[in-house]
Amino acid sequence: MLFNSFEYFIFFVFATVVYYCLRGQTARVAWLLFASAFFYMFFIPKFILILLVVILIDYFSGIAISKTQRAYHKKLFLSISITSNLLILFFFKYFNFFMDNLELISGNSFYKLNIILPIGLSFHTFQSLSYVIEVYRGNYKAEKRLDVFALYVLFFPQLVAGPIERPQNIIHQLKEFKALHYDNIIQGLKLITMGLIKKCIVADRIGVYVDGVYSNMDHSSPYQIMLAVCLFSIQIYFDFSGYSDIAIGSAKCLGIDLMKNFNLPYSSRSIKEFWTRWHISLSTWFKDYVFIPLGGSRVGKFKHFRNVMIVFSLSGLWHGASWNFVIWGMLHGVLVYLSFYVDWSFSKIKSYFWFLDVLYNFIIVSLLWVFFRSPDFETTITLFRRLIHFTSHNLTVFDNPNFGLFSFLLFLIGSTYLIYLNYAYRRSAKYDLLLLTVNFMLVFTFGLFSNQSFIYFQF
Repeated sequence: MLFNSFEYFIFFVFATVVYYCLRGQTARVAWLLFASAFFYMFFIPKFILILLVVILIDYFSGIAISKTQRAYHKKLFLSISITSNLLILFFFKYFNFFMDNLELISGNSFYKLNIILPIGLSFHTFQSLSYVIEVYRGNYKAEKRLDVFALYVLFFPQLVAGPIERPQNIIHQLKEFKALHYDNIIQGLKLITMGLIKKCIVADRIGVYVDGVYSNMDHSSPYQIMLAVCLFSIQIYFDFSGYSDIAIGSAKCLGIDLMKNFNLPYSSRSIKEFWTRWHISLSTWFKDYVFIPLGGSRVGKFKHFRNVMIVFSLSGLWHGASWNFVIWGMLHGVLVYLSFYVDWSFSKIKSYFWFLDVLYNFIIVSLLWVFFRSPDFETTITLFRRLIHFTSHNLTVFDNPNFGLFSFLLFLIGSTYLIYLNYAYRRSAKYDLLLLTVNFMLVFTFGLFSNQSFIYFQF
């Protein structure tokens, strides 16, 4: 069940109405747990069993950690939880990747799994792990109610693609009785409609051009490829931030606040700043649970470099079982590390040159997105070669420059309207219903509803 589908609209309205009709919080938790399980089973029902295994392992691990007083036993239960979660993740996401590389090294054939990756496995695995780690560190008391913990892992607005929440932020909200507030409904619907505009009107329409160029690389000019590279940066931001807006808005309608996942990342003036603004829930997860435990930046330069590279290599691998993702993460790691010691900003010459820093950073990030977007390394190499060599080409409808410029113009119009909406929402609540009506009309009139999945659903 996709957020940009009519099925989700019916499901969400029904789930919200029933939620507020129930008078006891225990009944509300049970209802949200049932609704979340139904939401997940709408994709592939049997995969709910994987979530059930993860929930039971981490629930009992948390209880065991909180009850024992011995440090050795605490570490043992933490290790059981981490190992179990990572083994499940490895089995479904990385087993075939591992075997492919083993075949490449040895020259022999090995057994492969014919399975589909459970949707959102990386997200809810990391969320569940954060709970056990926080309990182990003493930052959160183990949750005794299994239904509440299960809802923490399964909560449908952020189950498939985040934000990856910490237990301190959300579990207490799930246990509180939330009265129906007009402001929560309106604020939630604002975010949902803004997310739909980002996804259905901007991201999906731009995606038509980007997909066309990537699938017709040999018939595209360097100009068209560069335009597609830049447009994909816009597409993935509007696609993923659109999902996050819908997720946060859906939770807000239920009176639950989720963390902010994006903060205008393309206004960053360095790669290091970019990663404080992009997919904030994941970047802070790696910082708190990997980077800082390794020593962070308060070590020698070599160890600092090692720590950064481990984090970004793992981040790349987290995104997908492909060397393209690993290389994408490693390149970001190198640039982030250099940004600690090298200042290559234009604003150091003149303060009003800050926009050149933003532009330069956007171009670098866009070029690195090529590794992310390309289906394989061969396509990546082909794209960069096409950018460098101005060879002859045959145009197709997808490569048409006017189509690309139309997509870019659509982005400008859409982003301008979204900025206006954000300004209007903050200034006054007088026109809330009018703006919501306009938003819905725009989405249903100009949006693409072809069951186009969100890009981050594959992770």
